[in-house]
Amino acid sequence: MHLNIFAIIISINFCVGKRYDKYPLLRALPSSLDHLEFFKNVSDIYDINYWQEPGLVNMHVLFTINPLDSYKFVKEADSRGINLTTVMKDVQRSKVLIEGGIHAREWISPAFVTYFINEIVKAPESKNKELKRIALTYEWYFIPVLNPDGYEYTMTEDRLWRKNRRDGYGVDLNRNFGAAFGTVGVSRNKTSAQTFCGPQAFSEPESIAMAQFVRGLKNQLEYFISFHSFGQLFIIPYAFSTKHAENFDEMKSIGDATAKKIKKRYGHKYMVGTAFDTVGIPTNEKEIAFFSNLSKLYEVVYWRRTVVPNKPVDFTISPTDLPRFLDSALDSGIPLTTLIEDVQSKSDKYDETYCGPSAFSEPETRVMAEFTRENSKNLMYYIAFHAYGQFFIIPYSFTPKQFDNYNDMVKLGYHVAAKIHKEYKTEYTVGNAYSCVGYLASGSSTDWVKKAFKTKRHDKSSYDVI
Repeated sequence: MHLNIFAIIISINFCVGKRYDKYPLLRALPSSLDHLEFFKNVSDIYDINYWQEPGLVNMHVLFTINPLDSYKFVKEADSRGINLTTVMKDVQRSKVLIEGGIHAREWISPAFVTYFINEIVKAPESKNKELKRIALTYEWYFIPVLNPDGYEYTMTEDRLWRKNRRDGYGVDLNRNFGAAFGTVGVSRNKTSAQTFCGPQAFSEPESIAMAQFVRGLKNQLEYFISFHSFGQLFIIPYAFSTKHAENFDEMKSIGDATAKKIKKRYGHKYMVGTAFDTVGIPTNEKEIAFFSNLSKLYEVVYWRRTVVPNKPVDFTISPTDLPRFLDSALDSGIPLTTLIEDVQSKSDKYDETYCGPSAFSEPETRVMAEFTRENSKNLMYYIAFHAYGQFFIIPYSFTPKQFDNYNDMVKLGYHVAAKIHKEYKTEYTVGNAYSCVGYLASGSSTDWVKKAFKTKRHDKSSYDVI
């Protein structure tokens, strides 16, 4: 059934009451006692609201004025020889629109937007001055779930469903808006393709409602942010073109500044740019043909679709199609790696990631544990080498959270990565398993060593194994 409900739209406006749409903010400099006296009495004549009240001669006065009074006031001030400067043409706060859940399977998107709502609502009482300032500077509008029927479907029927539920086959809502509609990165195959764009732009009730809502905000809409998963990317419009938008440099500078702060605080590295800049285009005709035809031949769900140098294509494939697909990939010379043996169910003893009946059930792990315990007195570094990929993966892999001396290890990892890049031009990603490869795993050797042992510095203060 196709739900008639569009989404939950929440408007947060901390200032309820009189609005100041189109009220200019003006600055004046009284240069005489007459000027000062004028400003002390001017509110009796005009609708003025002082932000910085008149005090002394040659001290700035800052105020808003009703636009209906503005012309007459400016004319009188000019006749008195008072210099005015327009600081802001409209003091009514700009609007920010936050969108989440346009793709049904990206569960972290609605979850984060809901968390974001909570942070903004509680910001006025927050001790975080920067958060409080940002929250009170703008009017906030939130759409936590733009695709409610698709989102529900992932909870009950198909975890990896991406589209809405139009007539059972669905439309990719993020391909249904009227910007270069149907020209690139879309499919016209409505029965199976994950990126089916719909019969025409704005064919879906969700995209229609979203467009109408945005048009109602457009005169004061300053920021629009859409949250997706997975990956660490700030993707700037336009996605349909290799060319940059007119204010690309402004958006890029904001993205770069944000990415810098995230990296400093959490150690996560974000790429900033257009879709072309960040996730690129296919590398050669053979790979283009192979991956373009994949969904026509097999039951495939893409997690990361684009083919670029040194960036893989991630997808799931039906087990019944797997043998035939593997033969085709081998014949085409396409290298493959299995990331997760079964994305839906837990491991059993026949899986590649079977953990055993209990911790240290295997002689190899028991020997390794005993050896590590015997040499733990002066143990400072523990390094396990794996393949494939260019990653420095830091404990812990069983949680997305970062504990203990994580920042020290990240700093060390980035130092080594910089040296490798300088010498060999190879890019390494640094972080825990969740931030590097996007999934969790328990029972690893590095996690056990990290969690099991504390050693001593020469000054006898405890520290963590790196």
